[in-house]
Amino acid sequence: MLWTMLNAICFLISVIAAVEGAKQARVGFSGYALAILIGLILGGTCTRAMWTVGERVIAAVQPYAKPKQEMYFRALYLGGVMWILIVVFIADHVTLAMVRQ
Repeated sequence: MLWTMLNAICFLISVIAAVEGAKQARVGFSGYALAILIGLILGGTCTRAMWTVGERVIAAVQPYAKPKQEMYFRALYLGGVMWILIVVFIADHVTLAMVRQ
């Protein structure tokens, strides 16, 4: 459940960061539309990558004992949070670069 929530946050935060980038650039309607499109594309791509990594980690840790599985899942969750921070940075900068052209 936590992993699904982190994936949803990753998707939504990329759209929010892209819109904030457009807001910083003070663009019109077309700029906001481009920002939303950029946010959706980046959000979908980054969320899919995050989900795939999660599936692979879950499959890889199945043979281990519960305490070791929990350690790997904690690392996975921490990695997910770090990935979300990277997505915010990417979405903001890509949007700013695209709307200023």
